Amino acid sequence: MKVADLQIKQGIQPLRPQRVGQNQKAPAADKLNSVGFGELLQKQISQANGMHFSAHALKRLESRSVQLTETDLQRLQHGMQQLQAKGAQNSVILMDDHAFVVSVKNKTVVTAIDQTQANERVFTNIDSLAIV
Repeated sequence: MKVADLQIKQGIQPLRPQRVGQNQKAPAADKLNSVGFGELLQKQISQANGMHFSAHALKRLESRSVQLTETDLQRLQHGMQQLQAKGAQNSVILMDDHAFVVSVKNKTVVTAIDQTQANERVFTNIDSLAIV
């Protein structure tokens, strides 16, 4: 394969000489290729409902093959809203076979636990529980 073909496929632009003092902007790179799956998922969820997933929670969801539907996300958000209305700070939301540890004031899912993989089933430093 020729170098030109590789450059075209990878979006590499040839260097163009610049005069000293000129401020030329580099061509915009394709942002989608430089962003990971977790970041895209987080962005979509945040835009949809203001709720965020921590990096740890995203790793847990991915490693445990947990797939949340739009309905699941709505239920999770509804649970967080109920907890917020009651003044909760750090809580657990139980939904089907999953438990989500959440920071209510930050609207962040801190971690996700699958019922079949939870060894001790003990949660510490929480002030409330919601079942949705």
